[in-house]
Amino acid sequence: MSGVEPRLVKLSGELDLSRHREVQNVFAACPPDAPTVLIDLRNVAYLDSLAIAELVIFRRTAAGRGQRTAALIGNEQVRHILQLSGITEGIFTDEAAALASLSG
Repeated sequence: MSGVEPRLVKLSGELDLSRHREVQNVFAACPPDAPTVLIDLRNVAYLDSLAIAELVIFRRTAAGRGQRTAALIGNEQVRHILQLSGITEGIFTDEAAALASLSG
């Protein structure tokens, strides 16, 4: 990472249909030139399929731009939902491990 702090994208609460536009806006606000992005989901209690889709779309778009991403979770239910959705790569419960994944 060469000393550059990752861009932080932070979401919290229950990410369901009622907050879909907000989730889109948070991801859209991330600068496309940030070399690394840490997606902080530690305070997310629930993600529905639309929120999961937005996460996948954001990470694919970021990868296409050459950005590296890592997601930080703090809730076993969220981990389980992501695993059921087939999303396991780049998901961390430890902030140091997430940051290390962005540096190398």
